[in-house]
Amino acid sequence: MIPPSRALLESLTAATWLEAHRQGIVAFLLLTHPYPRHPVESPQVIEQRMLGLADAIQAGVAGDLPLMGERIVLSSESEAYLHADNCRYALRIRVGPSWAHVVDGGAPVLVYVGLDPAPPAAERGVARDYVTADRVNRGRLRVGRAFAIGTDFAAGGRSC
Repeated sequence: MIPPSRALLESLTAATWLEAHRQGIVAFLLLTHPYPRHPVESPQVIEQRMLGLADAIQAGVAGDLPLMGERIVLSSESEAYLHADNCRYALRIRVGPSWAHVVDGGAPVLVYVGLDPAPPAAERGVARDYVTADRVNRGRLRVGRAFAIGTDFAAGGRSC
């Protein structure tokens, strides 16, 4: 397991989407690593980096669905930050206004950390194709429930 670095956080792809469930609207966040770009970026190294990230945000295997706590800061209707334990840097995430408002309203965020590389700019369709029962069953995704730290970006917001 490799702890998250600034370079890792800057290289990740983040995809967000919303789904209606019987408990209400749930926000989703998928974090993936792009395909290897350098000889030292083997699938095994990528997996270790992503396991380090999963550990730093307290994501676990899907069956456990650990509570990750309040680690998302909404700075505007289009930007959020995900904070990891013992990491000086936060992951900047581009979000849509609907996602931001649902999360600001207290909805849980299911955060998925993919252990397999994925195409960059994973949009909703690609992200939903990535989050499969097979990948969950094979342990290739880590997951947890996170919440936003109380913010009110509608009244001016705050930044990290």
